[in-house]
Amino acid sequence: MTEVDHHDQEALVALEPETGAMLAVVRFIRLRDDPAVAEVPEAVVDDWQRRGLGTELLHALTARAREEGVERFGASVLEGNRPMLELLRDLGGVRVTRREGGVVWSSS
Repeated sequence: MTEVDHHDQEALVALEPETGAMLAVVRFIRLRDDPAVAEVPEAVVDDWQRRGLGTELLHALTARAREEGVERFGASVLEGNRPMLELLRDLGGVRVTRREGGVVWSSS
């Protein structure tokens, strides 16, 4: 997260109000060979998963990415990570472009 330049790389975080502990982070990292596409890693601490926090951050990140000209997101997701695959589907049409060793590369 030290290379966030707010154009090719952006990060949004959610902090626990009382302690300041990081609860979630979503990022976009624009692909150099296709600047209209950005990889979108996301992490939510276990106790806060399935509460909508990641979804809210991802929607905010989507709006921010559009401001910078990103048209599509891509992500490497474990094949069994149904919640993340569903979250990507909620953003728009998801297309699996590659499968390798239990990991899928999806684009939406």
